[in-house]
Amino acid sequence: MIRVLASRACLISFVLAAPCLIAQPIRQSKSLTIYTRPLPTGIEPSRRIAALVHQLSDASETKRSSAFNSLAAMGSKVEPQLQWALHREEEASQPNPPNTPQQMDMPRGARAVRYPPSKTMPRTAYHALNVLLKRCKEADHAEATVVTLHFSNAPLTEILREFGRQINADITFTAQSFYKRVEESSLDWFKSAHATVQLNRVPYWNALRTIILSIQVPRNSDYEQFLMVGSNYIDLGGTNSAHSFFLADSGTVMAGSLLLAPSVEAGSPLQFTVRAAADPALTGITGISRLQLNQVSDGHGRSLLREGSHESSSGGLEDKDRDPLIGYEYSPSAGFNAWRQHLELDTPEDSHVLAAARGSFSIGVGPPQQTIGVPLAVFQPSAIIPVSSENEVYLTEDCRELNSPSDDVLPYTKDKRPFCRLRYIPRKQNGDVFTEETDMQLTNEQQTPVTFVVSKELFGEKTVFTQPDQITANMALYRVHAAPGENVSLRLGVRVNYKERARALSQPLSLPMLQTTTRKETAEFDGWRLTVNSVGCNGMLYTIAGQLSAPVDTVPRFGWLYLNVADESRWSIEHSIETSQFRRENNRLVEDFIITTREPGRIPATLLWDTPEMTHWLTVPFEFHNIPIQEVQAKH
Repeated sequence: MIRVLASRACLISFVLAAPCLIAQPIRQSKSLTIYTRPLPTGIEPSRRIAALVHQLSDASETKRSSAFNSLAAMGSKVEPQLQWALHREEEASQPNPPNTPQQMDMPRGARAVRYPPSKTMPRTAYHALNVLLKRCKEADHAEATVVTLHFSNAPLTEILREFGRQINADITFTAQSFYKRVEESSLDWFKSAHATVQLNRVPYWNALRTIILSIQVPRNSDYEQFLMVGSNYIDLGGTNSAHSFFLADSGTVMAGSLLLAPSVEAGSPLQFTVRAAADPALTGITGISRLQLNQVSDGHGRSLLREGSHESSSGGLEDKDRDPLIGYEYSPSAGFNAWRQHLELDTPEDSHVLAAARGSFSIGVGPPQQTIGVPLAVFQPSAIIPVSSENEVYLTEDCRELNSPSDDVLPYTKDKRPFCRLRYIPRKQNGDVFTEETDMQLTNEQQTPVTFVVSKELFGEKTVFTQPDQITANMALYRVHAAPGENVSLRLGVRVNYKERARALSQPLSLPMLQTTTRKETAEFDGWRLTVNSVGCNGMLYTIAGQLSAPVDTVPRFGWLYLNVADESRWSIEHSIETSQFRRENNRLVEDFIITTREPGRIPATLLWDTPEMTHWLTVPFEFHNIPIQEVQAKH
């Protein structure tokens, strides 16, 4: 009956407005791969290079740094040897057979992860080689790639294949539609297209513009047609496309490996915009960009710079300026590497152009993100394990028991323990206050006394019904003693006030000063430095205190510090992390952190640092002249 009624409803809608039979838009596409760049190959290092690579794993930080600086000074000429060494380092750190990451669901949506050995073992040479290779590529492509093409009435695919070979970038043509089926025939015009291109050592963007303008693109409104050149999205829909501003020759400026395009919108104040796109040979680029203006003048030589900051920056998709019509300028998921920054200027009284604008544009770059394992054995955490005269059984709030560390078992039992029974009391809420309670019954089935250690997660500002032995890092820990055969009960409950919780979260963070041990553990990654100062026992939990620092010209933003903790079997340990505000010390910015584990009975063996996406700026100066002031068009 339900199906019949639904069909009738759709039929009535069709008669009235006919939208019921129209399916939701689904993107369909057909692609033609034109060029695929070969995988990088290396050559076996010379004896000297091999010795320096080996020294990158030395126990001495001084020797590691010396070897790194020596290899960096050699530049691109040793890149093939470094590539060979990197492949060997990768092979050496991979288990055989490969270790598939394991996961285990935990209370309240948490998840335990078992890391593969390559994430937790020291790999100083591997990380250093990644940084060195990235620097080689940056040095090679600091300026625009130059292209030479001599083709007369040649197949377009042949021209683009040679183009891809010279710029060392993948090239693919795609036709896609959100509204109709894309047939194989949509690629026919491209396969049969011919063009004449005569270029002798011209920059990449000029070559691309010449190729695109030399072909006749069918204006088929049914399909979106584009080229993916490396990671650059080239819309073939015309110069008005937001993705094809490089086709508009007037006003664009090539600055190193970047192409910059200025624009000015009329108003009070003026809106000055710079768009940037990167040469596809440039690797390691991120969504972070920065615009700095040093001078802007009108046609009469008067400065239009406003008082205050002359810099605009953004930290990626989270806080990127967004155009409501075209979306984000930078979209890694679509592979479109372009950036946009705005600054406000004073409005000239009697001029319709900006005579000159000088400044610099920067994009964040860095080596591929990696996970660096920092061993904690030097701090001897086993020496500060809480000592108990009784047998201790560690339980989560849902009655799962902690297993002994082992390479073969999960950190906790999959099923709830039979000697632990729960009775959930319905949750109550009254205005801004809610109450959550659980009654836990525990039976000692052993022949000796037992101490049950139970952990329960709390919420912000809270009131606990049964006073725990310890509250740390938003966790309550209870110790309940039971004689052989004894049944004991534990009431777990919290009362949370939403307003008090919000007030507590809004308070500025102040970290306590923890004692620093004489021995430290340090990991470095392209100018960033992570230092573990101490590991201490905090009741039944552990604290790891340290610092993250970066060169002062790097702009750290919220979310840079990604840290995890693993036990001796490589299983993650749930934890909380608190960080201070960045402060300046000499030529570096420093941030303190304190990690507190949240699972009693588990000893941290490794700190895992997911390195930042950005490690430094690639900055190019620019100079624009005679930029017309455009009237703001109404947006519909």
